[in-house]
Amino acid sequence: ADDSAIGQTSSDADAWLGKSPRGSKPSPAQKQAGLALKDQLEAFNKGLAGTPTCASASTSNPDAILVVRSDDGGQTFGTPLQVATVSPFDQGTSEYSFRTNAYPSMAVDETGRAYLAWATRGLATPNSDSVAGDARIVVTTSKDGTTWTTPNPIDQPATPGHQLFPSLTCNAGKLLLVYNDYRADASGVFERFVVDLLAPDRPMRHTVDVRAAIA
Repeated sequence: ADDSAIGQTSSDADAWLGKSPRGSKPSPAQKQAGLALKDQLEAFNKGLAGTPTCASASTSNPDAILVVRSDDGGQTFGTPLQVATVSPFDQGTSEYSFRTNAYPSMAVDETGRAYLAWATRGLATPNSDSVAGDARIVVTTSKDGTTWTTPNPIDQPATPGHQLFPSLTCNAGKLLLVYNDYRADASGVFERFVVDLLAPDRPMRHTVDVRAAIA
């Protein structure tokens, strides 16, 4: 995002903090002014502050998984390469939820083949919506770090529930993928995000299983 869109707000917030240090008791009007600045800063951080800040209508860069390759032990890297576009499961931290994002994970086997996994929406059955659909763990592979196979879900249960937090390891010729799976969520509540609201119609918090797949 363009920093100029939030520059004055940042300066005003710094000035407000200078006048109202921790332990002080700002007047009701000062408090409201500080909260208004906080709301503007949070909106900018979330990409909701309008142009020229982050917005799908103002950028040509889609959400995507990128890789860069180094052939000299990490001293230099090549140009970033797009592996695939992604509809990420992005959930912020709140009183009722924990931060979650696509969390890419990579492993390399003894032949030099790379395996890359992440969580994405848009590929689940039956809920394949790219915005509100269930997250699925997908895997793609590459022999050279340049050409990648089409990402495919590693497990496609015909039931609701997100798959999150993939972690890949490769050892002794075996590829192991571990991830969180909500298909057997005892709360019986399946929504766009995993949120533990305290309400009479929600007697249980969400439960999650750790599942593993091996190849």
